[in-house]
Amino acid sequence: MRSTGLVIALVIGVFALYWTSLRNPPVFDDVMLTANFLRSYGESWFKGDLRWFTYVTFGWTTRIFGEDWFWQRLGNLVLHAAVVAALFAVHPVAVYAVAYLMQRSIVMATLGRRCVVLMRVQRYADALADCLRAVELSPYDTSNYTSLGMVHALRGDASRAESHYRRALELDPRSADAHYQYAVLLSRTDRGAQARPHFVAACRAGIRRACDAASR
Repeated sequence: MRSTGLVIALVIGVFALYWTSLRNPPVFDDVMLTANFLRSYGESWFKGDLRWFTYVTFGWTTRIFGEDWFWQRLGNLVLHAAVVAALFAVHPVAVYAVAYLMQRSIVMATLGRRCVVLMRVQRYADALADCLRAVELSPYDTSNYTSLGMVHALRGDASRAESHYRRALELDPRSADAHYQYAVLLSRTDRGAQARPHFVAACRAGIRRACDAASR
């Protein structure tokens, strides 16, 4: 009963906070969301843009509901509610991301970060599901592939972990985390000579523990 009351209170709080602003005009980089921009993404299947999935949701919203900013902002609010807990929706950082449409990518990135949290509490099955969803939503985000590799490594699947680390480094050859995690995997599978260049790269990028491993 108490939990039901808390949920109701949070829902009321969220709507009280955002409802009057759902028809506000664009702010900051949201001015990019012109009619041509929305039409271009609404009619496309796939583009190689880093934020393609984020942008195409704007286009689809326009095609389905029309050009009223109310629907774009309501979509942002619903997306926040679906991805993060309602309690976070009233946090100042979340308020910024809801109001600023182009920051929808922050919400999508939340899945990748949640994946890491689930790993730390050893909920590996849940972490794997979140990491896979994060990769699906942001297929060009290096950190998502690195996190996915970490989950597979923790689950004892070195082969899949390696493939995801390689993919992360294909997307960003300078990724410190990808180099470090790949090096750890290589060293744990008796491939120290192959691991060393990755430890060195991670060390140069600022990961101190990689410097210690590289010097051994």
